[in-house]
Amino acid sequence: MPRPGLILCVGVLSIVVGGCRRVEPDGPRPGPDGRPAPRDGKPEPGKGGDVSPDDEYHNPIDKKTYVAQGGWKTYQPEVPRPDDPGKKVKSKQLRLLTSQDDIAVRTTVEALVDFVKEAERLAEECLGKSEKQFKLLVEFKCTPDGHEVSLAHQGDAPQELLQKYHDALSAAKKLPVRSGEVSFQMEMSVSP
Repeated sequence: MPRPGLILCVGVLSIVVGGCRRVEPDGPRPGPDGRPAPRDGKPEPGKGGDVSPDDEYHNPIDKKTYVAQGGWKTYQPEVPRPDDPGKKVKSKQLRLLTSQDDIAVRTTVEALVDFVKEAERLAEECLGKSEKQFKLLVEFKCTPDGHEVSLAHQGDAPQELLQKYHDALSAAKKLPVRSGEVSFQMEMSVSP
């Protein structure tokens, strides 16, 4: 069951949630009991099973694997956002790379929603003039000192527009984070 406060995020777009932790690409995979399983992915006898593929997310940006015990859950808004035919940039989903509990301790739902809405506004402003169709994955690593932005794309994305969007996001007001890190990804599509 998701934390009630974070459900407010669902009104922004669909949200993919997992009580996740990062696992190094070649490192041990944790078993269901949270202890690392041996490198071959098989648990030690009597120590639990290995991680289901549904529990893993292989991040194409940082090349790390994120594990959500019990699987990743996708929540859709109760009232879907109306489709705006005039918008060229569409947000598809938000993937939390930090657990809901950690996010609740480190920032507020309202601040996260405002930050995501600003990223969407900047996407339309910077990428809405594109004559090319492409998909975009934006990763944010937010700390008390600011945020890092990483972009990955599929399709024929104009580099100058991607750079403009990256620069605008980097200069945007930071997400207020009390401690630690809040990491998440936004998936978008751009159509001419």
